[in-house]
Amino acid sequence: MNIEKLQTAQEAMKALISAMKDVEKKSQKLHSMNFNDNSVKQRAAASYRLTDVCFARDRASDYLHACLVNAGLTPAKPAGHYATREIHQSAGFGHSISMKYTPAIPDCVREQMK
Repeated sequence: MNIEKLQTAQEAMKALISAMKDVEKKSQKLHSMNFNDNSVKQRAAASYRLTDVCFARDRASDYLHACLVNAGLTPAKPAGHYATREIHQSAGFGHSISMKYTPAIPDCVREQMK
């Protein structure tokens, strides 16, 4: 085990915890909104912000997994799990954004993919 890899995993864990707290905060804010005090645009914006932080949480989780694999603390998933995939994210008012997302790839899997 390499100390630098463990420190990277520790920082990734802190980022994931921060992202999870952000998701919880945005989720509570969205669920506390009501139809009398908040407009449709305000609720849609809050929903969009929640979707955005959920995606950030998922990215942080993928990065933590890659760091843990690199540190030798967890086994790698099958190579197909790390393939680029298309994500559809709501942009409010019936619109959506499509983007390609490639999760963080552990070093050992990257070697196999070459």
